[in-house]
Amino acid sequence: MKYIVIIFCIFLYACSSLNESKVKSSNYIGVITNIYKDTQNHNTICFDVRVKDGIITIPAEFYPKSWEFAIRGDSIIKKQDELFFTIKKSDGRKLDFYFQ
Repeated sequence: MKYIVIIFCIFLYACSSLNESKVKSSNYIGVITNIYKDTQNHNTICFDVRVKDGIITIPAEFYPKSWEFAIRGDSIIKKQDELFFTIKKSDGRKLDFYFQ
């Protein structure tokens, strides 16, 4: 049983590192066009974001409370090598949301 717990912990760490690596390498600037629960992916809260090349989907659940602040039409900015994105409102307010 002890070995199963150790293997499980190693697996969780590896998955977390892969997600963090993916997030760090991403880079986008766009406008939130939709906020929804993805029923095909365990009801994960997602943003659809219109970027220059089309629409991308961002799993908002990696950024706690971001979906409570965001509304359709807000700008979202994620720079490469950073573990957060910024949501900007049309009235000038903005907040950073960190990957967890």
